[in-house]
Amino acid sequence: MGVSLQINDALFKYAVAQQLPKTANIVGLFKLGGGAGAVQNNLVPGAAATSLVGSPTINANSMSGTYLNGLNTGVAMPATLTLAALMKAPAAASAVAMGNYDGAAPKGACFYFNGNLNGLCAGSAGSAAANAGSLAGLTAGSYYLMYVTYDGGTLEVGYVNNGSFTSASAAGVVTGMPSRNVRLLADYDATATFPNTIEMAHAGVWNAALSHSDLLLYYNYLKSQLGSVLTIG
Repeated sequence: MGVSLQINDALFKYAVAQQLPKTANIVGLFKLGGGAGAVQNNLVPGAAATSLVGSPTINANSMSGTYLNGLNTGVAMPATLTLAALMKAPAAASAVAMGNYDGAAPKGACFYFNGNLNGLCAGSAGSAAANAGSLAGLTAGSYYLMYVTYDGGTLEVGYVNNGSFTSASAAGVVTGMPSRNVRLLADYDATATFPNTIEMAHAGVWNAALSHSDLLLYYNYLKSQLGSVLTIG
């Protein structure tokens, strides 16, 4: 059974029941690459307008940028969330992949790299943070599904490699999550805490915490849609 999404006169057909998890909870879905107009299309019908931040590098099937260059998705950060992206492990540490991180409190939610893969949710009160370890064992040049989830009491951060999960979790009750829009590659911190470049091919935002089974549906969807043009671990 499929569902058709009519967006900007183009018909996108997704085999929803087999491929994309929790479709009612998807608030942002982005295929990155192919030009500025293409990366700014949120494939969720009726979504708010997006905008480029700075001048990211847009390739045929991906986009790369730093904390100053990326995409403002137009999606306000949900209180219960999944942020997930198909991306390369960064060549250098200190980079924010996805979220609404600001160096000033409240810092918001994101997943980022500082030699390890980390997840953070921090509101006006309470925080949760976890460290999924080094990405040194991943293949340079390949793309991997990386993510952070928060269900109101537990944060999980991790990645998928050939269908297997590496993850870490931590408990924490977060209130007053800042509603700043989710950004891809760029953050809200003007102090260059995370200055390095990341390359990303696809991203999704859910207002629900996806399970591993849900995330595998997204992973398999990405393999089916992009596996012929990208090497996906």
